[in-house]
Amino acid sequence: MRRLLLLSFIIAIFVSISSINSYAKIFYGWGKNSDNQCGTIGVSQSNFPLQADYDYSWVKLVAGRSYALGLKSDGSLWAWGLNWYGQLGLGNTDPYSIPTKLSGASNWVTISTKHYHTLGIRTNKTLWAWGSNDYGQLGDGGNTTRRLPYTIGYDMDWVEVFAGRDYSFAIKDNGTLWAWGDNRSYQLGLPDKTNRNVPTQVGNATDWLTIATGDYHVLGLKQDGSLWVWGGNSYGELGIGTAEPVAAPRLLSNEEWVSIAAGAYHSLAVNKDGTLWAWGYNHFGQLGTGDDEDRLVPTKIGNDTNWAKVFAGDYFSFAINKDGTLWAWGLNDYGQLGIGNNEDKNMPQRINIFSDWVMIAPGMGFAVALRSGSLGVPDNFSSLINLAPNPASDFLNITSQARLGNCSIYIYDYLGQTVYSGSGNFDYACSIDISKLPISTYYLQIVFEDGRTYKEIFVKK
Repeated sequence: MRRLLLLSFIIAIFVSISSINSYAKIFYGWGKNSDNQCGTIGVSQSNFPLQADYDYSWVKLVAGRSYALGLKSDGSLWAWGLNWYGQLGLGNTDPYSIPTKLSGASNWVTISTKHYHTLGIRTNKTLWAWGSNDYGQLGDGGNTTRRLPYTIGYDMDWVEVFAGRDYSFAIKDNGTLWAWGDNRSYQLGLPDKTNRNVPTQVGNATDWLTIATGDYHVLGLKQDGSLWVWGGNSYGELGIGTAEPVAAPRLLSNEEWVSIAAGAYHSLAVNKDGTLWAWGYNHFGQLGTGDDEDRLVPTKIGNDTNWAKVFAGDYFSFAINKDGTLWAWGLNDYGQLGIGNNEDKNMPQRINIFSDWVMIAPGMGFAVALRSGSLGVPDNFSSLINLAPNPASDFLNITSQARLGNCSIYIYDYLGQTVYSGSGNFDYACSIDISKLPISTYYLQIVFEDGRTYKEIFVKK
């Protein structure tokens, strides 16, 4: 019964912020973009979210050091950014400046990447891997770098994958956990420091739900909500009260947890009661405690009880609230927090005005993310109004199938600040000069005389 209640609660949370696989579609990127790792945002660095693609069919994004991959609703897999070890899966080591489709099958159901290797599962539950393989992290029995997706073994019962720094995890449909790759810090959860180059079962448990991988430490969530930890622990990132490593999965808390994330040396978690917790390394404020002191045990962040999901970059953090708002804190040297500046923050800061974020994939100094695009536009006239062109460069044209009449028009930037306002009595069209607005994503609002409101997003290119 406890397991069913937890799973129902987790499902409810994801419904409240929109189901990733069903509704996520609008692709954004920000932070360092010198290698086009943010997608096609048009600048080498941005300290606020910019729309990176206009194909609204993305369902999952994952990020590595200076690259990223994305999964679309048709099962196709796309990749972009640096490609030193073939981690993009495109058959070479060339960099790619725009999302590029992997050739072959379009039946991918999930992917994971970190550092320089990538893992994936197809609809037939087969396991695939590609990229760097120095520590056996591909699981193919050797140490050969793979530039194309390569099937791992013959099992057809894999359901989820988790890439760490030079190591890998996967869960089978029977709830068992498997690991391979670098094990010098016990990060595989196996009671030795021997690397593995094929998937090796971790313990005998059959109730694993999800895994979060740091550089050398790992968090695990079981189906009853209990939280388990193992691996390196130099800064208290395991939360056990000391800085000693842990060789095999160790119970940290038998409370019910709903989301976990691991940065380079810090950890984040959301409790069933909606509270946010953090522990480990905190030099850049990535724990969100308001200071830069490390924590050896889980520490509650603020008093809010409406957190839904957490995500961790190397030294920075994100969380999505149950209302769909996005928050960030920690290192911000490349603007990777997306808050409009490059200042480090040691407490959660809200990112822009949108409240429909569904997932974030932090890389090294950058992040890519998905919004559902749910703006609550009234159905009775949302289809009657059109913005064109979108993206626009000099003028944004508003056309309507019904007379606009007396109305006020507002444009807000990513922080919710008004950058344009005007009013008038319009017929079926009007045009707004946006030539002086910086390149960014904006929010347009039309308030009609009878109180109705039209809302839409457009991009200034």
